[in-house]
Amino acid sequence: MIKEIKVGKKTYGLIIDLADAVSGAHPATDPRWPLQLLLMKRPKGHVVPKHMHKRLPRITRQPQEALVLVRGEVRVVICDRKKKRIGTYTVKAGQCLFLADGGHEVTFTKNTIAYEFKTGPYVADKISL
Repeated sequence: MIKEIKVGKKTYGLIIDLADAVSGAHPATDPRWPLQLLLMKRPKGHVVPKHMHKRLPRITRQPQEALVLVRGEVRVVICDRKKKRIGTYTVKAGQCLFLADGGHEVTFTKNTIAYEFKTGPYVADKISL
């Protein structure tokens, strides 16, 4: 299940829950976004053939992040680039929060272990809201 965090046609984020995943590999993100997410549910023994990816020049103008919760829970406030609050969402273990645009505040409401993925590098680029 993918819950879109939207205002009009503008997507600010996705909450992705693998509990309802169907067999196969399914893109979860807009192919134009700089950070891509593919959902995979495969049976035991499935093999992805040996491969590599071409080195291609890429220019990223829009930083994006994904937070994958292994354990715990977070509360996330999402806002647009004008600092207007869009909503508050809860993300739990086994879910992924994909931040496509705008601003966010993350409060850890339980002891949490998570992976964060971001278009890199990690640099001092935060704008306080």
